[in-house]
Amino acid sequence: MGVSVLILTLNEEANLSACLDSVSECDDIVVLDSISDDKTVEIARSRGVRVIQRSFDNYAAQRNAGLNTVQYRHPWVLMLDADERVTPELWREMSEATDSADPTVSLFHFRRKDYWFGQWYRRSSGYPTWFGRLVRVGHVTVEREINEQYVAHGESKFLKEHLLHFPFNKGVAYWLERHNRYSSMEAVAQAEERRQKVVVRGLWSRDPIMRRKTMKQIAYRLPARPLLAFCYLYGARGGFLDGRAGLRYCILRTMYEYMIDVKVKERLWNEGEREPKTKTIFINRYFYPDHSATSLLLSDLAFDLASRGQDIHVITGGQLYTDPGASLLSKEVIRRVNVFRVRTSRFGRARLLGRVLDYVTFYLGATWRLLRSIQPGDVVVAKTDPPMMSVCAAWAARINKGVLVNWVQDLFPEVATSLDVYGVRFAAPMLKRFRNKSLQQGRSNVVLGARMAQRLRDEGVTSDRITVIENWADGEVIQPVPMEDNPLRCEWRLEGKFVLGYSGNMGHVHEFKTIIDAAERLKGEPEIAFLFIGDGIARRWLEDETAERRLTNVQFYPYQPNDRLRWSLSVPDVHFVSLRPTLEGLIVPSKFYGIAAAGRPVIHIGDLDGEIARIVEREQCGWNFCIGEVGPLAQCILELSQRPHEAEEAGFRARRAFDRQYARAHALKSWRRLLDSVSVPALRREEEEVMRELPVGTGKE
Repeated sequence: MGVSVLILTLNEEANLSACLDSVSECDDIVVLDSISDDKTVEIARSRGVRVIQRSFDNYAAQRNAGLNTVQYRHPWVLMLDADERVTPELWREMSEATDSADPTVSLFHFRRKDYWFGQWYRRSSGYPTWFGRLVRVGHVTVEREINEQYVAHGESKFLKEHLLHFPFNKGVAYWLERHNRYSSMEAVAQAEERRQKVVVRGLWSRDPIMRRKTMKQIAYRLPARPLLAFCYLYGARGGFLDGRAGLRYCILRTMYEYMIDVKVKERLWNEGEREPKTKTIFINRYFYPDHSATSLLLSDLAFDLASRGQDIHVITGGQLYTDPGASLLSKEVIRRVNVFRVRTSRFGRARLLGRVLDYVTFYLGATWRLLRSIQPGDVVVAKTDPPMMSVCAAWAARINKGVLVNWVQDLFPEVATSLDVYGVRFAAPMLKRFRNKSLQQGRSNVVLGARMAQRLRDEGVTSDRITVIENWADGEVIQPVPMEDNPLRCEWRLEGKFVLGYSGNMGHVHEFKTIIDAAERLKGEPEIAFLFIGDGIARRWLEDETAERRLTNVQFYPYQPNDRLRWSLSVPDVHFVSLRPTLEGLIVPSKFYGIAAAGRPVIHIGDLDGEIARIVEREQCGWNFCIGEVGPLAQCILELSQRPHEAEEAGFRARRAFDRQYARAHALKSWRRLLDSVSVPALRREEEEVMRELPVGTGKE
């Protein structure tokens, strides 16, 4: 099966050559460099390895970027630092383990030997400590900005051989300088972790990683912790048996722990001196690790805010979009985000009555959790899954004096009435009145486009309470992949074909008859293929139509995992985006942003003055057709298959538009600015500024 190697570097000219020598048997080595200013990059390129440069923000983000944005030759990746060495025995064991690993295995752990002055200081280093560095791509997430934790979405296994570590190769002065930086990052993480509850039963876990994590959580809270750390390493663990090297290391380690403690105390003191910290509470039925569109967007935003030190809470359900029977933890902390999952019924999306019951039980559980969570001044951000959630959130925020922000992904009940959902039309006027009151109460209502903003204004929401922030995609993970480098083209037998694709939810709001009619007209063109990736209520209809019409040019595949998303979105030469015209201003298809990130153009089918149609026209990144224009659509596809460079050029323009306006960084920055502006401290500052601008005699009789 083979193993690829990823080496993280920053000014590692003293270490890199020896590190590369230790993995010389590997045929796929990538150096992820944090913009070194010494000879690191020159050395790497002279050895024939791939070099990718990325500005450093934190260790977790750097390792995740290495796992998610690099295309590897092998499914397993060994993550190394430049001061680490792989022994021949470890390399042999890793190769054998990955070759025989079950598909359920995602992560391999091994122990590390630390050396100084040519001596392994076994006891004073706290050996054995297990490090999970051999990962299956797409099945592991790295968390915690310093002293990272590897979260495996599968089984973990343990190897017998050791990795060698030489932390003092660049001298003690460099070690001290580096650990000064580490202590600052660790202080931020510990200050946050000290606010969390310790799960003591982790001490008896069979997982050594969980035991070590729990021990550290307890140790963080002990008085005189640095002195206790010295006594533990030098005395209880036998560091004195390592001789002078052990004594030196234990002293340095005590200094490091003391720096962390002092910086944690400084941070907590400064926070205590400031104005009381408010929290932001998000409400949505789905959250990480769910992969639905609303979950991915919310997860991106929540993790970004939490990484910047904000107190973020998420109230969500215990189901997954594709698995209503899933049973996730009712309460946990994920990357500093406090997640509360409420108990609901589990009927799923198959039947309307079951879905309604799921909604009702979520309303009850989420509202009860909100009432218990909101403190005066807290910001509550309510998404629109389930529909009408803003009504419950507005009521809870009003009672507890919170600040409401509505994140409007779609407008209910208008969507339901447009689709003639049974029973909704009768109740629609009353539902709209309740919904509109909650929107008018919101300090801000975030919508996805200009037409949706106009819909809200038509319902009586003033312009100063409407903010347009488009949805987004991760342009670092999803990048254009050349056709010849895309493994899915070969796996799905699409080499040499011009592929039209649809990726994402196949729901009632989308229009598919025009697409399947065009596929039927082009079934005699063997070089043209139609590809549907995803799931939804309309997929069964599409499959039935394909079978009934005997269309051999249409293929179906399920949702693809995150590690394959950059490839699956790059398989089609052109993507379809469709929306029924009656739903314009009520919904904006979010799939456009991922398509643009992949550098692919779109064929939009729907209202020629719709939100996506306007973008396509403005950016010249695709083609627009009305529903039912089968002949012109089929002719356009045929001409594009004969002139594929036109599709490529439109794809380049799509990626340029994405980088300029729809990248994740732009949207998250807009969200941070908005949430800061609606917070209570910000409003108080505005009031103070207004009072300072008033004439001295204002208000006096």
